[in-house]
Amino acid sequence: MTALMEPLRNKDLMQQIIDYFDREFSNNKKPVGELSQNKVKSSFFEFDFDAISLRVYGYPTNPPTSTDSIRFDAKRNTVIFIEFKSGFIDKIGKIDEEKLSCPYGQDIKCREYAKILKKNRKLEKEDLVKNLRLKAIESYMTFTRMLLPCIEHAPALSYEYQVFIDDGLAEMESVLNKLGRIDNPDNIFSFLQDSLQRLKTSPGKPFYFKSVQIKGFSSY
Repeated sequence: MTALMEPLRNKDLMQQIIDYFDREFSNNKKPVGELSQNKVKSSFFEFDFDAISLRVYGYPTNPPTSTDSIRFDAKRNTVIFIEFKSGFIDKIGKIDEEKLSCPYGQDIKCREYAKILKKNRKLEKEDLVKNLRLKAIESYMTFTRMLLPCIEHAPALSYEYQVFIDDGLAEMESVLNKLGRIDNPDNIFSFLQDSLQRLKTSPGKPFYFKSVQIKGFSSY
């Protein structure tokens, strides 16, 4: 694998990056359906950033984390890191319907079990946020420090972080809130959106991403 060692001219920076990825990582271009574990129905191809990161670091035993894919928007001069959270979704969304039924009356839903589930989901969501933050930061560092060693000679690129999760989670959480009589207007979409805002660049805080977006799989 060769590196982009020479300074890039401003006007064709993004095109050279795209050409570089097409040349060096053509075998790591995969359908979005495969990258999302079939959560997204699309034949569009993106770069498998997990595979690229492993290759960049020489397949270490404990590699840095990375997003599922990376995409380039030449018109907006933007690099987009994309994460499909299908594994966490299955974990967070799992509910034992039998335990929701009271043993003294199957038509009665157990409020206490709903509260326990809600508390457990809160802990799982906190783990999810930590996981998403780490993936975002380490992916950004891999791209800017390992793949683009000449980045200091180039104009600033824009970076976006997009996370796709299961569309049904908000409805599931609403049901738990209602069953447990829990006053919590926030759903997982707004929770993640708010929790990941610290990654965004803002006046006086030149952090990582111009935009952080949480979306449902259906909106891809």
